[in-house]
Amino acid sequence: MLLLFVIIILIGLLCVSLYANDIYIRRICRCLFIFISIYIAGFRDMIGQDYPQYVERLKYIEELSLFNEPSFTLLAILVKETDFSHVFFFLIMSIITLIPIYKFYYSSKFPLYSIFIFLLFPGCGYLQTFNLVRQFAAIAISLYAFKYVINRDLMKFLLITFVAFLFHFSAIFLIPLYYIVNLKVRNWILVLSIIASLLISKLDISLTSIVLLIPGYESYYYNQISNESSTVVLILNAFMIYIILNKKLFVKDQADNVFLNYTVIGIVLYNLSIISEVFMRLSLYGLIYIPITLTLPFIKQTNGTIVYKVTIIIFFILVFINLYLSGYAEDFAILPFSSLFD
Repeated sequence: MLLLFVIIILIGLLCVSLYANDIYIRRICRCLFIFISIYIAGFRDMIGQDYPQYVERLKYIEELSLFNEPSFTLLAILVKETDFSHVFFFLIMSIITLIPIYKFYYSSKFPLYSIFIFLLFPGCGYLQTFNLVRQFAAIAISLYAFKYVINRDLMKFLLITFVAFLFHFSAIFLIPLYYIVNLKVRNWILVLSIIASLLISKLDISLTSIVLLIPGYESYYYNQISNESSTVVLILNAFMIYIILNKKLFVKDQADNVFLNYTVIGIVLYNLSIISEVFMRLSLYGLIYIPITLTLPFIKQTNGTIVYKVTIIIFFILVFINLYLSGYAEDFAILPFSSLFD
């Protein structure tokens, strides 16, 4: 199945699920939208950078430890005890990942644009969930903790973060963020952080000296992420700086402030990912909010807002088309599928 065709169908269903006059039509289309998204992600065959590794790990569950991300181990045991193939594991992970993400975006102020950006955004969007399976499950679960960040309910926040932690240990990074993202940071500090991270990313810096901070995850420190989409990254940085400089107009409540802070942290860390993969991994916990943060200017209904909306739409369509036509997306262009019984 052609990926481009799938995305067009999903965007069509998304529009109908939000704007159809009949409430039952909206509900049916929303269910179809989520079902197709999960079906594509769950039944894909060998699509995703970690897919072959998971298939091999599922064959040798006796070598897995409950002390190493136990939720993955328990799921692996469950798959092994059934008559289903490894596809069952990816189907379950797709359900765990995509339902919380879509639920979160559907509840945003501008769900059409938020989900549209998620579908087309290569950095932390739908296609990226094919690659970082366990971590995206942790990220999706962490979205349930967002309201407890706003309400300052530490115990419930920690409980949800612990569940996310069971899928991927990087979720522990959310704990210090609980105390940071509620701060009202001055605009110049946010802008300076973004610019500084861009400049630092050009320096030849190694993190091997602190590799022992997370034993067992040394590869995250040694691996460098080549930033082939530097133009896209720079434009995203420009969007964020524009929003920050107009924060008084666009940020209307504490939730908006938290969205902005999460996203700035994600952008800063993603800028540094060229130094080490560890920054890219941690950045995803902030970038998951970018589809909402980029819609903050929509609140102010002016001619400038219309220009901004059109710019955002055109930008992400071009990014997706470029991704689809590039070498990176060759394996995604046509999606092969597997059976539960293979």
